[in-house]
Amino acid sequence: MKKFILLIFTIFLAITLSSCDNDNIVSEKEITCEDIINVYEEAGYEIFYKETTDQGYDWNCYMKCTVPDSNDYIFFYFFDTNEEASNYAEERKGNILLYFFSGLFGDSAWLKTKSYNNIAIEYDQKELYEPFNSLIS
Repeated sequence: MKKFILLIFTIFLAITLSSCDNDNIVSEKEITCEDIINVYEEAGYEIFYKETTDQGYDWNCYMKCTVPDSNDYIFFYFFDTNEEASNYAEERKGNILLYFFSGLFGDSAWLKTKSYNNIAIEYDQKELYEPFNSLIS
């Protein structure tokens, strides 16, 4: 019985520790909407963005970078604070409803969500994150 409890505890500990990651990154380097637009345009993406001061939105700048002739895209949301971006990313992370909703439209990929300073980022393929990663490294 003790071995069984130890085994269960070990599995639980492994699962708990494996959920620790650095998806929410805080850095000294400040990134602007223009920085992202430039790096994704250079990579050949089509860019749609909207800046807003409307009180109905939590974010200040919203951006969708799309791979040409594809349905692959990455979203960026700029918030006032790092905490707002981190909270937004955490709320959206692992949301099973988003997975099922995307499945209804024929694209049931798991959405990856993270934050970098005051930016929340959503994408489903790691290649989409590479231009942004080159900007911050």
